[in-house]
Amino acid sequence: MKTICAEAFAEVVGMSPQAARKAFRRASEGHAWRGEVLPVVAVPGQKGGNGGTVWALDLDRCSPTLRAKLDAAGGR
Repeated sequence: MKTICAEAFAEVVGMSPQAARKAFRRASEGHAWRGEVLPVVAVPGQKGGNGGTVWALDLDRCSPTLRAKLDAAGGR
């Protein structure tokens, strides 16, 4: 499984790392980001702020549209 962290995703799509972490957290709750489903997975062995979960984007499960955006911006 290929994943990217919120910080790398933020750099590729042009948003702040904080906004990307929020998008990943909301995606874990079933919310879309800009009309895209973000297939996020919990990163084992890591904890976020206040004991929260650290999320990463599962590139293998991304839609072809989102993968194309990430590829075009050099995300892979």
